[in-house]
Amino acid sequence: MKFFSAILLVLCLCMAAQRLDAASQANKEGIEKIEKMCAQTNYKDLCVTSLTSDPNSFPADKMGLALVALRLASSNASDISESIKVMLNETSQNEPAVQQGLFDCLDEYLDASQQLDDSIAAIIAKAYGDVEKWVHAAVADVRTCENSFPTKPSVLTPRNEEFIKLCDIALSISRIAEEN
Repeated sequence: MKFFSAILLVLCLCMAAQRLDAASQANKEGIEKIEKMCAQTNYKDLCVTSLTSDPNSFPADKMGLALVALRLASSNASDISESIKVMLNETSQNEPAVQQGLFDCLDEYLDASQQLDDSIAAIIAKAYGDVEKWVHAAVADVRTCENSFPTKPSVLTPRNEEFIKLCDIALSISRIAEEN
């Protein structure tokens, strides 16, 4: 009986090692695919970092990666909206021009988030022209946000710039997915 148990244990360990090796190979291939697609964007490093941070990227085809990129941009817009709400509640941000800029930006980011959600629906429907339209509208909203502050850089400039880059990445990957 002990002999049988020992053989069973060895077999289980061998099978587990094979599964880990296969998963490692799939992740390696997924990262290579992501790096290849991200090399075609304007922000390769941010693209690779963003896509590899999302487990839905493994394994994903080009369309799947486009969806991940759009969802990351949408999630970023939602996160920034939440940050703006926190900033509005802070007493240190009581300068009227900054407060008004934050209020304006909150509206713009809520719109941008909705437009990115619309772009996700559009890419699922393979309405690539609509994806372009909605992502460009989201970027325009964030540029309006930035322009609502009287002084530059604004308190949101770094976040606005990152959001615009994520949208650019999402558009680039969507265009690559459309080619197939």
